[in-house]
Amino acid sequence: METLLTKTDYALQKLMDFAPILLVSILTLIIGFWVASKVGSLIRKALKSRGVDSTIVPFLSSMLVVLIKVLVVISVAERFGVKTASFIALLGGAGLAIGLAMQGSFRLRCNDFNL
Repeated sequence: METLLTKTDYALQKLMDFAPILLVSILTLIIGFWVASKVGSLIRKALKSRGVDSTIVPFLSSMLVVLIKVLVVISVAERFGVKTASFIALLGGAGLAIGLAMQGSFRLRCNDFNL
């Protein structure tokens, strides 16, 4: 019976140590996702007001929102002790690949506007 109480006390102590980390992580996710959606809508409005092609606006704004959300999730994972260096390298490689793939289409769009 005494070992059960000791294990229960140990579990409660670990839960109390872990609770602030969990609370801050949940708040970080909520605030980060909210900021990502606000930034996406601001970018969408700014691009539309500048006369950017209507097919590019949703792509760029949603890509930015997804990037911010991924960075928020990676920062929360870092708080829990997950090694995130490989995730950051993967994200950089994906960004390079997407940039190289989109290089031709952005050049064509800029030439349409004499930029």
